[in-house]
Amino acid sequence: AQREGQIVRQEMLANGQVQTISGTGEAAIISVRLLDAQGRSLEVAEVGQPVVLEVQTEVRQDIERLILGFMIKDRLGQAMYGINTHRQDLALTDLLAGEQVTYRFAFVMGLGKGNYSVALSLSRLDSHLDRNFEWRDYGLVFHVINNRHEDFVGCSWLGAKTTITRTAESIVSENTP
Repeated sequence: AQREGQIVRQEMLANGQVQTISGTGEAAIISVRLLDAQGRSLEVAEVGQPVVLEVQTEVRQDIERLILGFMIKDRLGQAMYGINTHRQDLALTDLLAGEQVTYRFAFVMGLGKGNYSVALSLSRLDSHLDRNFEWRDYGLVFHVINNRHEDFVGCSWLGAKTTITRTAESIVSENTP
């Protein structure tokens, strides 16, 4: 389908989810991987594990400005975390057709146990609504398990360190006959 100079396509993924990819195609996402500290691809990450989200892109037409953004969503589609290179003050400018750009976002996996997906956006500004080169739902699907840390409730692991101070009051009693 085409809409306002943009192509929209949908594909059925192996997990049954429908992936939507839309945009002008001036830049495209070539691959998306979650990597461990040794650069190996992961489908399952541990809570607290250092990881890298690697996104390889290709410029297909000359572009004045390029922003890559990603959003991690839980199994219900709720945003858990999102950032883009505009907000990080890392916009690329004056890109030429044929250039390939690899982005690597390093972070500690602070999400709780569960299934997650990554939506990605290549655009000109902070929002993909301005000029959407490519928007991709379910660009990556991964799982988080917790075998290393205390069992916690919620969607974020904070690694809280607890200090407890306990004091007992001296009880003085006088026995008077």
